[in-house]
Amino acid sequence: MTVPKLFNGDRATKVINVIYAKASSIRAVVPNWYSYSYRSTNQIYDNQLYNSYGNQVSIGSSLRGYSVNYGQTVRMDGDRSLQKSKTSQPYITINVISNEDKVIKYYYTQINSRRNNNGDQISQLQNSITKGNYKLQYHVIQFSYKNQPTPIEFHFTVSNVAKWRSVEPSLLKRTYSSNSGIYRYNRVQIDGSPSNIIMGYLLLTRQNGGTVTTSQSDAVAGIVLDAIMSVDDLFNEYPENSLLVPITIDKGSNYKIMEMIPPIYRAHVEPGYLQFRAYNLTGYPNAFCPGVKVKSISPEFSCIGGLSNDATEYGTCGDFAGWGGKLDDIIAQSSANGSAHSQNDISSSILIFYR
Repeated sequence: MTVPKLFNGDRATKVINVIYAKASSIRAVVPNWYSYSYRSTNQIYDNQLYNSYGNQVSIGSSLRGYSVNYGQTVRMDGDRSLQKSKTSQPYITINVISNEDKVIKYYYTQINSRRNNNGDQISQLQNSITKGNYKLQYHVIQFSYKNQPTPIEFHFTVSNVAKWRSVEPSLLKRTYSSNSGIYRYNRVQIDGSPSNIIMGYLLLTRQNGGTVTTSQSDAVAGIVLDAIMSVDDLFNEYPENSLLVPITIDKGSNYKIMEMIPPIYRAHVEPGYLQFRAYNLTGYPNAFCPGVKVKSISPEFSCIGGLSNDATEYGTCGDFAGWGGKLDDIIAQSSANGSAHSQNDISSSILIFYR
């Protein structure tokens, strides 16, 4: 198998870097900010609060989990998810998730930290903001005790149904918490087989306690969302080593070509080209895209000669591997429908003449 082409150029790093560039703006929103330190590869120490045990972050899904080491990029579940963290102020971890086949049911971020005693006060906030087609949901958890510093966990997801073809999570909430001696375990989970989304976590800390307000949390969310919006075409990409050739049509038209493309993928192709070696999300190439170039991680629905990620009655490989669409598509005789080409297209032959 070739190296997966999903997120060429390490999209998780691009996202985390643009958020990191906004770090000073994020810190300005939270009054009485103070810094923390990193004394190991996977623990955040608030010097005025965590004396013997740092704040440990782990991530996971319904398939597997990982402890986070700072600055490391982890491909969590095959090529469906890239996780990246950064030693920064505030601490940032980003999970760029593609889960088009819906195999992974949920994802989570878990924080293990030191607590003061049973008198810890816990407060939570939840809200969402939208800008255009982008939507950010967040869940804020705060732990405070008298005049001690307050750790603020800012968990969030970002989706864009129109541009990224996102499946938004059906759940974003604190699903697990446990206190054991001086240690606290806290998990925030998203559910519902989400796909084509970003899941992230910020650790904010403020001196002398105090509760972060909804308006302050919304301001942090807005800064994060603006940063993510600046990373263009996060889930739609041109493969780096494809061959694109512009064409002139002697018989037919670009309009006719687009009519043959399944409706779900028309926004992700451009007519007037031949494209060779269009890579799908598993890293396998489709040999040839007749009449179009693709801007999608699923070229098998528009191109020929490769592999499909969905098993249909037409199989998963061959000349028209993905043209039968997905399992719930109904194949019409003469028109494209859903993710499927027409039966006429699937039963046709393609002749290629060259000199």
